[in-house]
Amino acid sequence: MIHSNFLTAADHLEFLSCVKRQREDQGVGRRAKALLLLDDGTSYAKTAKVLFPDDGTVRGGHKHVTGYD
Repeated sequence: MIHSNFLTAADHLEFLSCVKRQREDQGVGRRAKALLLLDDGTSYAKTAKVLFPDDGTVRGGHKHVTGYD
């Protein structure tokens, strides 16, 4: 189960700025988008469907940041 609102306000703003920067590394932007979706309570499967990586990639990124599985 995803625990939403795991990002601090500062982290949320930083990830939003990563997403909006055109010159940002594409991988960083995609990870930032995934974390923002997960922070809003979007499921791993739905996040993966929206961003097109596989479910395991999304789950691993979330676990890396939060420690939650």
